[in-house]
Amino acid sequence: MDFLRKHAEPSMATAIDRWSADDERQARARVALRQLTSAVSGSVSIKEAAVLLGVDRSRVSRRITGKQLWAFDLQGTRRLPKWQFLGNELLPGLDLIVPAIPPGSTPAVLDVFMHTPQPDFDGRTPIEHLAAGGDASLVAGFIRDLGRW
Repeated sequence: MDFLRKHAEPSMATAIDRWSADDERQARARVALRQLTSAVSGSVSIKEAAVLLGVDRSRVSRRITGKQLWAFDLQGTRRLPKWQFLGNELLPGLDLIVPAIPPGSTPAVLDVFMHTPQPDFDGRTPIEHLAAGGDASLVAGFIRDLGRW
């Protein structure tokens, strides 16, 4: 903290003095809780995905294994983000997008990307771009680059 006080602008002194490791931990815990809540509410179980698609659970599991659907583990349960579904159909282009998802990607990062309008998609979200028949390899390239962040 002494280093920061010595080298920061004078106007930052109050913020530096108010900083607390406990407050920082609590703030990070709140962020993690919001991300967990969002991941659960923005996803479905394998069973729910099977009902949605009108297939059996083993077919959904095979699609996950075959990188045609992306799932994340949540306390020993696999969850599939809802952005992969358009009603009771799969979002077009998942066969290119899912293999491009970097290992260790979080549902929160992917959810934010998939729901954020992008200039490269004419101001549409990646979901809207793909639903309109847009180039899935372009979306896959952006997703692959998420691993560089």
